Amino acid sequence: MLNKTIFAQNMAGLCEVYNRELTKTLQNIYYAILKDMQDDDFKQAIKRLLQERVFATFPKPAEILSLSNVKKVMIVEVDEIEEKAKELIEFVHSAYLDVEREHAQTGIDFDSCLKALKFNSLSKEDEAVLNNVKPYKNLKTLVKNINAYATSLEQVKAFKNALQYQPTETLIESVKNMRIGRWKEK
Repeated sequence: MLNKTIFAQNMAGLCEVYNRELTKTLQNIYYAILKDMQDDDFKQAIKRLLQERVFATFPKPAEILSLSNVKKVMIVEVDEIEEKAKELIEFVHSAYLDVEREHAQTGIDFDSCLKALKFNSLSKEDEAVLNNVKPYKNLKTLVKNINAYATSLEQVKAFKNALQYQPTETLIESVKNMRIGRWKEK
């Protein structure tokens, strides 16, 4: 959270440069929008604004945000979540194919093969995510119905939602495991 003193000092500097009065209303509006920034990100955005901006008008909060690292980090996180969602979809598809193959080879009905399926290579974090993919109630039901989504976009969306609504520690651990796994494969 943005330190109010750092915010006030930098806003006073901006107002001085742009010959604008720093009213309480202006401070409250800008702080409400920028308060989630880290101190260093805010100071860096103000520095870049003063170095790069050529317009004579006072900068809007969105412009300050656009010059910070916050937006870049959010884009990376979204990309990683989508990548993780696709990885988990691939895992579920693979599990479905394993069950289907077992059913074809043994003649045992699909549901019995599914019931016997073990997820030994799946982390607890990933299993927690997969147990929350809607509209299914658990991982085995998800495996059985993986092809029931109308489109692949709908499928990705359901998996991304399950990832994004996990407790933060679970999401971080899941993405970290993905990075470690990717690094080990290379």
